[in-house]
Amino acid sequence: MVKIRWICQLGSVSRMSHRVLCAPFATPAPCTLSGGRLRVNAKTPSGSGPNAASVANAFHWVRMACAICVDHARLAVLAGFAFTLSAVLCGSPAWSFSLNDTGHGGITRDALNVASVVVDGQTLKFTDRAKEEVKDANFDVDWHQFSPSFHFDNENLGTGTARINALKEDVIAQAKGGNGNAARKALGGALHTIQDFFAHSNQADGSLAVPNFGVDVLTPLPTTMATCTGTFLNPGSVLLTGAGLTSGYFIPFCQPPGGKCKHGAAICPGIAKDADTHPFHNVAYGSAVTASVRFIQSILTDSRMSSDPKAIKRLLDIRPQIGAAIDDTGSMGPVIGGVAAGVANIVNSVQGTPDEPDKYLLVRFGDPSVGQGMVFNSSASFISAVQSIVPNGGGDCPELSMSGAYNAVVAAEYDSRIFIYTDASSKDAGQLGAVANLATQKRVQLTTMLSGSCSPYDPTYFELARRTGGQVFITTRYETGATLANLIRPLVRNDVHLLFQGNLQLAGNAVVPIPVDDSVQQAIFSIGMITKGAIAVRRPNGTLVQPADAGVTITDTVGARTVTVNAPTPGSWAIEIAGTGTTLVTATAATPAYLHKFEFAKMAGRPEHEGLFPIDGFPIAGKLQAVRAVIFGSLSPSEFSFRRPDGTVISRFSMSRNNPLAANNEEFVGEVTPPDGPFFVYISGTTPGGQPFLRAVAGQSVASSVEVRFASDLVSVPAGRTTAVAFSVTNHGAATSYVLSAVDSRGFLLGGPASPVSLGPDETRTLTVNLAPPLATAPGTEFALTFTASGGTDASTNASSLLLTVDPANRDPVCSAAAASPNIIRKVNHKMTPVSIVGVTDADNDPVQITVVAISQDEPLTGDGSGNTSFDALGVGTNAPQVRAERSGQGDGRVYRIAFHAKDGKGGQYSGSVRVEVPHDNRASARETAGGVNSAVF
Repeated sequence: MVKIRWICQLGSVSRMSHRVLCAPFATPAPCTLSGGRLRVNAKTPSGSGPNAASVANAFHWVRMACAICVDHARLAVLAGFAFTLSAVLCGSPAWSFSLNDTGHGGITRDALNVASVVVDGQTLKFTDRAKEEVKDANFDVDWHQFSPSFHFDNENLGTGTARINALKEDVIAQAKGGNGNAARKALGGALHTIQDFFAHSNQADGSLAVPNFGVDVLTPLPTTMATCTGTFLNPGSVLLTGAGLTSGYFIPFCQPPGGKCKHGAAICPGIAKDADTHPFHNVAYGSAVTASVRFIQSILTDSRMSSDPKAIKRLLDIRPQIGAAIDDTGSMGPVIGGVAAGVANIVNSVQGTPDEPDKYLLVRFGDPSVGQGMVFNSSASFISAVQSIVPNGGGDCPELSMSGAYNAVVAAEYDSRIFIYTDASSKDAGQLGAVANLATQKRVQLTTMLSGSCSPYDPTYFELARRTGGQVFITTRYETGATLANLIRPLVRNDVHLLFQGNLQLAGNAVVPIPVDDSVQQAIFSIGMITKGAIAVRRPNGTLVQPADAGVTITDTVGARTVTVNAPTPGSWAIEIAGTGTTLVTATAATPAYLHKFEFAKMAGRPEHEGLFPIDGFPIAGKLQAVRAVIFGSLSPSEFSFRRPDGTVISRFSMSRNNPLAANNEEFVGEVTPPDGPFFVYISGTTPGGQPFLRAVAGQSVASSVEVRFASDLVSVPAGRTTAVAFSVTNHGAATSYVLSAVDSRGFLLGGPASPVSLGPDETRTLTVNLAPPLATAPGTEFALTFTASGGTDASTNASSLLLTVDPANRDPVCSAAAASPNIIRKVNHKMTPVSIVGVTDADNDPVQITVVAISQDEPLTGDGSGNTSFDALGVGTNAPQVRAERSGQGDGRVYRIAFHAKDGKGGQYSGSVRVEVPHDNRASARETAGGVNSAVF
């Protein structure tokens, strides 16, 4: 007889034997039998701890893990060897190709590098930034592990190909409709599912045909057709000879439906080829590349695309978006004419050039109203809309400039630049963190054109520029449109990237050295300051840049100067500044070689399917964290560094190319502890031509002692329904009281989170807010939601932003015909019998996810006349329950009651139950008696 000893280790919580006390853990608990004792170890997420709710929530998972381990442990003892079962290796949601160079990252890179199309005699390919967007969208699919059609799991062949075909149509529609970012996102999502087909099916094993995705619709095999066999300990692991096209099931604890194949992994192998150790992994990889290229080419050569060259270019490239957020209150009367003229000047100057945007963005703001982002595909329509803005209302200040900026960032494309025009201080400066957080996530730079006498030196705008990599240009109220255009025009080029950004507190003179390397085609030196003195730019040979020099444009205002130099000589340039107060210095360059992004990252996913994903908000102070950098062009940095806002080095660190965790071999990966205080990230080294280079990531960061995260993978909410959105706040420092706030860009929030919240060291609190889009909200409406936790300082403040869309008004799943299959078990063999819950439909034809929440029975777990087993059910928390074919011989039979929760992924839900009978004999039915006991207890 096996003596069972349950043990759970919960961080700082002491071990407890003979009982289980567990908070929800990141992965199912592994079980180990040693010396006749079974040990179950569960890990909690970072910062979580046990409480009454978490104990109740986790208890059944530990029971299930131990239950299956008990049965297997009995066999192991009889066989005379120690047995170890890790539930995470045989019962997790869908793994697929790993998120690195041997999986989705490498496949996507290889496919996008090959894909091309000829337009007007020119061969066009995906640009580096466009490929990065497609790859990121590919990876994002893995946040939706419980959607079988996304991954071709569970023989979802028909729904998987239907998803791909629908996404192909979406790619084409978005590209033709002017939204290149949405088109690339849909393409990445489709490529992930295509690639998962080869990882999760038996296509490679049987050398079956490679489907023509985007056209073909695959038909699943009948549910009664056997495709796999296996052993008692590992069923569904061996393909049957001649088995048709199938894919593995993700059923907890290695138990697929009878005769079907298991996905499997590691010590519980199945038919999946996720890991590069699988004998058919390389075949699957090659087929995935082939199918991905074929799918991309089918889009590029589709007649709807080939007849619209702009749609093709929009998909293959990321164009700069010109965005303007304009104050339209009465005091802007003397300014608005110059603003409109400047915007028109900029837009007209880039027409027909590589810098011509795909789209234009406009937001108006004032007090008390703020407009939504208006997006224009036509430059003429955009200019007309700007010229139609008429100042109205009082000439008072301040204004709701941060709300206007937030709405602009929501509507902006990734890697955009937005220009804010105002003469007023910010009335809603408390929202600066939300704006900066979302802008950093989307890599949007915000520059303010600050005019007039209505508090022109509001530090909010300087902080916003520092946080996002923008600038502040202080102008007069009567600045001409040409002057405004000259300040901005160099910054809207498609190939302009940041060399240096410095924040100085001047009390006299300063010299800022700027290395300009041989890849730079144009250098732009911008200075914005409160009290402007003399500003000069000196060449490497010591001469000053003069307005009359060839290829030079110098633009001055009362508080700004921009110096643009075409074909600058490589070497050390210098910006010489005189003045007092806050001064922002930025040096940007038109160059094909740049630091695209630098992210603090976290490992996400499961064994064989892990990858690095960017964290929400600021990094955590004092903790070693993963970092990932993407560098384009011929730059091989010899040094990564953290620098103070004035540009001086704080510390240096290393990152490696070809790291196993990198998505592809163009990325750099490392581990660092962020410094205290505000910092910027730089790379430096020498170009292939032997010239020193310097590049920076746009935006200042600061390590924080608090972490804010969303607690779900929500991507949309239905109109006409209230949806709860959960987020967690974790304190990584000393005990602190946090003020919590939430803001959304559409006014869908029903109140804010409970605040303030006091948290001790390493304590986590989960809170919710409710979103309620009105019933009349147009489907597809985009909006953002940002949570902020503030402990009173920058180092104790953090935020997290979520981009969402509105779904059509949604109806709940229909469960009136729900039933168990089988609903009667007549062969009483004391074995576990898989049960399906059928008959659940959805009025909107949405796929329904069913989760078992409890299983009970109307007989004791053990007793005379039964098999006297220690547990009689498995599958709580999954969509695959199992019940034991057992009943007492002294009664009329047993009735199991399986309670379930059905969700359609759009807010619709329903709770119900089905029954399974194990009658006393074949001539009678079991009668359900009142009460019941938990079948999963042992």
